[in-house]
Amino acid sequence: MVRNYSGSDVPVIIFLDLLRILARVGWFSLAPNKVTDLEIDPRISFHLHPEDAGRVYDLLVRGMREYSGETEWHLSLSDSNRFVLRPENFHDGSSGFYKPEARTAEGYMANLDLILLSDYIYSIRDSD
Repeated sequence: MVRNYSGSDVPVIIFLDLLRILARVGWFSLAPNKVTDLEIDPRISFHLHPEDAGRVYDLLVRGMREYSGETEWHLSLSDSNRFVLRPENFHDGSSGFYKPEARTAEGYMANLDLILLSDYIYSIRDSD
């Protein structure tokens, strides 16, 4: 599928491209960052400009609430405008680094849901 907002086929990159449309993104950390690792639960950490953080947080929460995918998402926002988005039942191995045993069918589903969630958020971005 060709998206108006992303030319990638990597779920976390698609989400990052969406963020870049919605806000001024500072730093970010993505995992998995290759299509070959789609059995690993996605995790996106990112920092947004302070003027964008509240608006984007509200939009992401609305999207997660309204989109009816298989994955339950956890979104956290710290006082320093640092966000972390990950599946509620996040599998990352024991050390925080991705390990082969962290690969799951749920990871694949979460990556698919991240694409669909991104598409949904893109579709509601200007409505309010």
